[in-house]
Amino acid sequence: SNMPIVAVLGAGGGVGRLIVDQLTTEGVFEVRAVVRSLEKYKSTFAGCQVVAGDVTDQGSLETALAGVDTVIFAASGSTYFSPKNVDYQGVVNTLNASKSKSVKHLILITSRLVNPSCRFHPIRVILNNIRYSLMDFKYLGEQAAQASTIPFTIIRPGGLFGGEGQRGEEKPSGVNYIEAVGPEGTGLQGTSIHRADVASVVISAIGKQTAYGKTVEITGRERTDEDPAFEERLKQIF
Repeated sequence: SNMPIVAVLGAGGGVGRLIVDQLTTEGVFEVRAVVRSLEKYKSTFAGCQVVAGDVTDQGSLETALAGVDTVIFAASGSTYFSPKNVDYQGVVNTLNASKSKSVKHLILITSRLVNPSCRFHPIRVILNNIRYSLMDFKYLGEQAAQASTIPFTIIRPGGLFGGEGQRGEEKPSGVNYIEAVGPEGTGLQGTSIHRADVASVVISAIGKQTAYGKTVEITGRERTDEDPAFEERLKQIF
């Protein structure tokens, strides 16, 4: 097909899986789900390519990213000592592999509060301790993207809910107003955001030159009558 190819790293994760699902449903891009274990995920995804790739292994990424236009980095360390290898070195490996394969755009998902200027924020302290220096390594990953020659977009969601990771009753996505500010921006009323809404914002940035070089922090709050519809709002973020 002649459709641009979008590769999703960390496609098996909560947000990654929703990005793949939305992209596959929309059918505008060829979708490549990159997962560590083909065996584990071969029946998870329909209507897209599923390829093996591990962000801790640059060689595997060079194979997985052949012919790709846009790379979405949705991976995050899942064990205590993994952030250095995944959230930082994984981004460096992705940048190197992307450069060697002439990727046009990298979209990196990190988190609000990653900046060390927020180091005493209680939520940052907790997240930094649940996984060894998670937030510090996510921030180093951001800095690597900013220093690269590949056009990047960094998306920092607030607390995540909904999707696979949701405990209890599933909340609907696409109903809240998405708030967006620049890095360390203020004035956000919401603190959390639905994983599927994060996926929608990520997809809205694909190949969009107005998203290049931007870092945005996003949360959701209840919509009011004055707010634009969800789809309209998505067009305004980048």
